[in-house]
This record gives sequence, C-alpha cells and structure tokens, in this order.
Amino acid sequence: MQKLIILDSNKWIQHQWLTSAISRSLLFHIKQTDCKILIPDILREEIKYTTWKKLNYDLQKLRNISDDLNKFKVTVEPPQKFTFKEFENNYIKRLQDLDQFIVGTPIKYEHHKNATVKLLKGISPNSSKKQSYKDSLIWESIVELCNDYHIHFITADSDFYDNSGVSINNLAKNLKMEIKRDNFCIYPNIEMYLKNVQSTPILLGKFKVIEVLKKSLPELLIGDEYFDIDNLGKLEKIDVDGFATEYPSKYAISFKLYYSYRKRKVTDVPEEFYFPLKLKIEGVSLLNSDKDILEETSITKRLLYWPSESGFALVEYNETRHNLLSYLSNKAKIT
Repeated sequence: MQKLIILDSNKWIQHQWLTSAISRSLLFHIKQTDCKILIPDILREEIKYTTWKKLNYDLQKLRNISDDLNKFKVTVEPPQKFTFKEFENNYIKRLQDLDQFIVGTPIKYEHHKNATVKLLKGISPNSSKKQSYKDSLIWESIVELCNDYHIHFITADSDFYDNSGVSINNLAKNLKMEIKRDNFCIYPNIEMYLKNVQSTPILLGKFKVIEVLKKSLPELLIGDEYFDIDNLGKLEKIDVDGFATEYPSKYAISFKLYYSYRKRKVTDVPEEFYFPLKLKIEGVSLLNSDKDILEETSITKRLLYWPSESGFALVEYNETRHNLLSYLSNKAKIT
C-alpha cells in the first residue's frame, strides 16, 4: 500500500515551499521510498492565498521600517513589490519543480457535505473558538484516502489533536472514530515524521555539532531588538537531530539551544532591578561536515522566558513568514 504525506499550509510556508534544510531531507526520503506528497485541491489554493496574504503583511512592515529609517537619513531600499500574477507564477513554478514528488486529489461533494456537518456541530477540527471549513474539507479527503493509502499528516494545528496536547498520533477522539487508524499517523512537524520513519538514525558527532552551533549562532542575535548578545550567558542544553540529504557530507539538522540570559530590565521599576531569564532558540540548518560550517540556517523561534514551572514567555519571536519572504524577495529580512 502506497504512502502519502500531507503537510498543512503552515508547514509549506514555514519551510519556504519545501526549500528549507529539513525539506531537503524530506524530499530525499521520498526519493528513496515509495511515497508522495499529497496536496488536496483545497490545500493547494490555501497555500497560495495564505502565503500571499502573509507576504503582503510582512512587506508592509518592511516598507514601514524603510520609511522610518529614511527619516533619519539612513538610506534603505524599500523591499521589492510583487503583483499577484508575479507571485502566482512563482508559486506555480515551484510546484512544477516539485512535480516528481507531489500528487493532487479533488474535493468531492461528500467532502463538502460532511465538512458542513462538522462545522455546524463545532467538532474537531473545529472548536467553539475557531471554525475551519477548509480544515474539515482536508480531513474528509484524508478519511476517504485512508481506505487505499497509508496517510501521514503533518500539522501542528491543535484542533486536530486530543486535548492532552500536540504529539504523535494523539488524534482528536471524534476523528479517531472516523478513520482506519492502521493506515494513518499524525505528526506535529517534519522532524518528528523523519525520526519515526528513518530506519537508520543519523549519528552526528554531538560535540562537533555543538562547537559549530556555538560558533555560528550568536552572530544571528546581534542587532536584534529583543535579544542583547552581551547578555547571552552559558549554553546549558542542546537538542540536535540529524537527517540525511542527497549530499553525503551534508546533514539537515534540527536544533534547540537553551541559554542562560544574564539579565533583563523590568520596565517602570528602579534601574537596578533586573531578573535572570532563559533563552530558547529553535531552528534548522544544513551542516557541512567537511567544512564544519552551517549553511542555509533558519531560526524559527526565539523564546525568552522566566525559568519557572509555568515557563512564562516574555518574548516570543517567530520568523517563519520572514524566512519565506526572504526566499521570495532576496531583498530584505525583518529582524
């Protein structure tokens, strides 16, 4: 029975239309196995229009930054503007590049009918706070396809999961009853999927990886308005997973780094009052083991938090869309 992989629209955007380091490993895995990436028709359209909407939002932010800097006689070239047609052509071209990896499927009348019922009942993948007809349509196509294929669904959308949390195969209870569970798995991210299906784990020299990360990543924090490089403390913990790519000496790595952060001033209190924080950095990169360097690094999240049981987040900076914007324009990047 053939295997099909479905990534939700946020994963397509997060991984820059499957051009990120981790995407290289996913596409390499697909080449080596009898599987394809499935894009239901509704998802194909959602990826396009959601990307366009978010791209315009970020472009406007960049233009605002450019205008502000120009007021202080700091000349900054405004980011490139896209027409929708130009953008759509880029999207179509990328899907054509991926043609050997992807297949499509139409949305049928029965899918619309069942999705409407879920929407009216407010059951997963809908909720009292969120109604998503699109997610319901995608789910209905998955239910049908599970009769003939092994489906691996990659999404971090909590509405598809049980209340106990977003984790592998923790599917919402009402959705479990609708599907052939032997033919279905759900994963929060591509890394989890690759770790689960990879028959031979990639063994990386952890000390070597740590040294390369320590050397490379602090530079990415310089100039950030939230994170002062001078306050970056000790690297306390590192989690790294490595995945094969089409290049024998290059590995896609997914990393989480945990730093102590020496101090952070609390506003509206005496100047001498500071308190210690923790900084968590998540990202993906391509490790060149011949040269001991990182390539194509994307920092996907930087989380500054108070080290307590609740892990209260003070600043969370997510660069998912900004990475895609950089991929499309090659002109500027929000920092």
